[in-house]
Amino acid sequence: MDVAVRLRDPRELFEQPERSPLDEDFEPWCVVPAAEYLVQVMRGHPGSRLVVETPDSERARAGLQRYSAARADELTREIRSQLKRALWALIPTGAVFVGTVILSRLADGSGSHWFSNTVADVLILIGWVVLWAPIAILGTDVWVLAGLRHAYRKLASVEVRPA
Repeated sequence: MDVAVRLRDPRELFEQPERSPLDEDFEPWCVVPAAEYLVQVMRGHPGSRLVVETPDSERARAGLQRYSAARADELTREIRSQLKRALWALIPTGAVFVGTVILSRLADGSGSHWFSNTVADVLILIGWVVLWAPIAILGTDVWVLAGLRHAYRKLASVEVRPA
């Protein structure tokens, strides 16, 4: 998929363009800054060929490289923060999980009554629900952020040419 973004001014890469859907040169990408639109395209269509056409291509290229580096660094800090939070959250949530497993075994061993079996199953379920937050961070959230960081890093290599 080839995507060409035509800018009036290089600032449209980073600021919301002042184009109305009533304007003749309105394009679908004009609902967000062009750089953010390009990242969305890269994430949705990883093999896309992206081109930015702007009157001041050298300035736009330099700005795009600075912007992509800053956003990638921001996401690196966010990933580190999320990992730290998830690992620290494993301590109390793991303790709750172990406690619910022990209580579940006690409830299950108290008899073969359907009520004790139900209580045992509910306790296990509660343990998994409590443990879910750090598991979700480590299992999916961090990888979503890493994919976004990769897209911002690729943004620096988008072709920028004079309009």
